[in-house]
Amino acid sequence: VGIVGEVGAGKTCLVKALLGELRPPTNTFTKSSNIRTAYCDQTPVIFNSTVRANVLFGLPMDEPLYFECIHSSCLQEDINSFADNDLTEIGEHGVNLSGGQRARLAFARCLYHAKYNDHHENRTIHRVAIFDDPLSAVDVDVAHKMFTRGLLDQGKGLTRILVVSSHMHLLEKADMIISLSKNGQMKDSGTYKEIFHLDHANSGKDPVQSLVASPDLCHLSEV
Repeated sequence: VGIVGEVGAGKTCLVKALLGELRPPTNTFTKSSNIRTAYCDQTPVIFNSTVRANVLFGLPMDEPLYFECIHSSCLQEDINSFADNDLTEIGEHGVNLSGGQRARLAFARCLYHAKYNDHHENRTIHRVAIFDDPLSAVDVDVAHKMFTRGLLDQGKGLTRILVVSSHMHLLEKADMIISLSKNGQMKDSGTYKEIFHLDHANSGKDPVQSLVASPDLCHLSEV
């Protein structure tokens, strides 16, 4: 599910409400106890420890899953350049990492926590991964790799919610897009083709280019 909207439309507030950190104005939203949610914050939380510890974030090590998450997040090349690879110490708040590296580290952590299997769990769990605009911190090529490897491939079996403010072309792969207006109301929802059909048919322009060029589109602006 892609969430889009103009700046100040309340995309992050919607995410916080889904996480239970904001209270809806009416009692219309309930969260099942059988849902496990992993969250990638718009401002990544990085603590003073190793790269590996920041990905695991308290969970036990599952090596195949861990290295798959590193690959999905395009972190392997960065790790190879660090003095102690993934055992390199990161400063408080990730001061010795770039913005893109912090976003990719948080992306890897979210995937790891969403996909980690607790063999002591004796009930059916529905897994949800929420990503609050991590792709805006990386370039087009890296964003495409993270989206394909992380959300489409490794993320199979998860309910994936992605807030997007750039790289709009990736929304073509979304099962559903929710567009918010400036007052925080849902403006539109549907598949990429459903939302952009009229704009494309009427203008003859590529809908992605129309989206990027016009922040005031009646159907969609940004996730």
